[in-house]
Amino acid sequence: MAARKHNSLVIVFMGLLIIEVSNLNIKDDFLRDLDSFPLPANGLAFNSAQPGKCNNFNLKNNGGMPTFIMQHHTVGNYNSTIKTFTHNNKPHTIQFPLVSSHFVIDKDGTIQRIVAEEFRAFHAGAGRFSKNSDLITLAASRLSNFGVVFNYDILHIGRGDMNSWSIGIENVNSGNEPFTKQQIEANILLCEFLCNKFPTLNPHLMVAHSDWSYNKIDPSPYFPWHEFATASQLYPGSVKRNFGVYPRKNLALKKDPNILISGDDEKNKKISLKIITIAQNLLRSYGFYIPEEESGVVGNKTKNAIFAAHVHFQGPKILNDSILFEAWHALAKSINSKSNYHLLTVLDENLLIILADCVDQLRGV
Repeated sequence: MAARKHNSLVIVFMGLLIIEVSNLNIKDDFLRDLDSFPLPANGLAFNSAQPGKCNNFNLKNNGGMPTFIMQHHTVGNYNSTIKTFTHNNKPHTIQFPLVSSHFVIDKDGTIQRIVAEEFRAFHAGAGRFSKNSDLITLAASRLSNFGVVFNYDILHIGRGDMNSWSIGIENVNSGNEPFTKQQIEANILLCEFLCNKFPTLNPHLMVAHSDWSYNKIDPSPYFPWHEFATASQLYPGSVKRNFGVYPRKNLALKKDPNILISGDDEKNKKISLKIITIAQNLLRSYGFYIPEEESGVVGNKTKNAIFAAHVHFQGPKILNDSILFEAWHALAKSINSKSNYHLLTVLDENLLIILADCVDQLRGV
């Protein structure tokens, strides 16, 4: 199927006139043909699969509308990713699980639409955000403008239903390499296109898979969040929005910040309650999940939250520090390799400053 070139197409969505971003090529080579293969009555596409296409999707729950954009990396190459998304085995297996994403972006910038945005792709998996976080507050506020009911309980039905409220973007990348310029440019233009198409999408609610699900590490420290956060300046004329939040350049970060929470459990037992509380409050405020029973204690979920924040907001630090880089390299090669995981769960004064800044940005939207 030939690529679709979107040239300033005017569309109507929920009564609003929208102008789509121009010069964006999206291929639909693996998109199910719903005219020839309509969804069965139960809405589960994989129950009546179209050969060679992605059938791993269903209807959104609870009137779900896209409000988050979730970024991923594939680990495998383009061909293996497409094979995984189109295998159509039933039931799913460890080798071929029922997973999918709305889009896959190859290293050369090619965009494949795998699942139509209106449907529920299987990309986010089990996960959780903090109940009173700014991510949840901002999403609820955005959706209320369109008469859509959204709250913490709706998002966290069962093991979590981010799939009903997000668009997933898979970037072909191993997790141990830089993303290509073509890939990131295509991704930014795609995000602009999506926000034009769906006014319920909040550009500031672009999150990492690892923000939501602590057993994931994508899209890795290599993902250039700073480029997305300054997209309108990098692509003037083509992009009007900035995506996600990222530490602002004018932050007064310390040259030699003190370590407040270490990767050593014994040392963490001696940390003052005040420091732990400040750190946990900031992590929760952004959205990182820490259960109430861990309040005042550096437990596993607190360490998971620090790891996720570190990878999301301090990627350059990880890549430029030889010890942290080796720890990441081992983890990216095998997600079950936890031998040096503790090195990536260190919270210093600068990470607190960064978290406070990102929370401030969300509250200023």
